[in-house]
Amino acid sequence: MGSATLQQRQDIFELIRGIPLINIIERYSPNKVIYKAGKPWMVCPFHAEDTASLSLKGNKWHCFGCQAGGDATDFVSKLFNLKPIEAARMIANDFGFSNETDKPLTQQQRQAIQQRQNRQQLEKFWRHKVDMIAGNLAEVRRVLWLNLDKLPNLEAKAFTVELMDQTLDILEQGTLEKQIELIQSGSLERWL
Repeated sequence: MGSATLQQRQDIFELIRGIPLINIIERYSPNKVIYKAGKPWMVCPFHAEDTASLSLKGNKWHCFGCQAGGDATDFVSKLFNLKPIEAARMIANDFGFSNETDKPLTQQQRQAIQQRQNRQQLEKFWRHKVDMIAGNLAEVRRVLWLNLDKLPNLEAKAFTVELMDQTLDILEQGTLEKQIELIQSGSLERWL
């Protein structure tokens, strides 16, 4: 594809952006993705380290150890020492788009990409909301715990702290679907 047009090159990168970053990272990285407080992290493959300092967020990654970062194409390009277009072709081929990368995207493909991007934006919104609510609830729980002995009906307050802990577990480690269900249920309104 040495004579690829600018439109074709843009299309392959647009196609790659439609593939979730976590899927691409898990496919190519020699290191396993782990979850801390519900967020994906991994040991950076670009420098020596023992703890996970590479964060995955949305369609971007960033290593807090070596300061490397970018999108999926940047990751694969850096990992295999490829030019970005070569990395994009490799990803497209490995994810089943090999016959489609040498021509512009169809209207149907563009719509599918737009739907994935809309879904990713919605997930980003909910993840941000979950993070804010979890932070607020953790603070309410902390204050309640510090003042537990000063409150009447110690047993009921201890039960409330336990219930908050269970709720925080869902907010920090549950699936996004469970987190949204919890928020939409209205059960958090009594604390926040």
